[in-house]
Amino acid sequence: MGKKVIIVDDHPANRKLLYFALRTGGEYEFHEAGSAAELMPLIEKVTPDLALLDIELPDIDGLTLAEKLRKQFPKAILVMLSVLDNPDVLKKAFEAGANAYVIKPYNLRAVLDLICRLQSAPEDLFTNMRLLYNNAASLSLYVNPQKREEDSQIEEDSQLKEASS
Repeated sequence: MGKKVIIVDDHPANRKLLYFALRTGGEYEFHEAGSAAELMPLIEKVTPDLALLDIELPDIDGLTLAEKLRKQFPKAILVMLSVLDNPDVLKKAFEAGANAYVIKPYNLRAVLDLICRLQSAPEDLFTNMRLLYNNAASLSLYVNPQKREEDSQIEEDSQLKEASS
């Protein structure tokens, strides 16, 4: 059985998109929820290795959920997904224990590459939050400059792969 992934997003189409993208990127056991209320009984049975969390959920904000998950699952990789291009939200995500912050709309290949990098660098997970963005240069204020350059390279590499496909 592969790594356990939980996708929490109130839009079923977003959950399916992430499911199909990740399914091609490795061995994963998938679980999904549309709200924190749906997630709670699930995490009683499943210890996630990776959680993809929408920030804007119907019953709780994703930052609060991330904080709860970080306390309950300290080794899990937490990736926040949001349309919010806001430095204050990014800072709160880092403080909540997120390992990465991805701004929607996102390039799926770049998200897969980011997840692979997060999984392959566990010693780096809790010292630097990764940021994947399209036009969110203002958010780089809270990201280690070296990591920002690496993440920019991820996005560029992904765009090159797509162009050559």
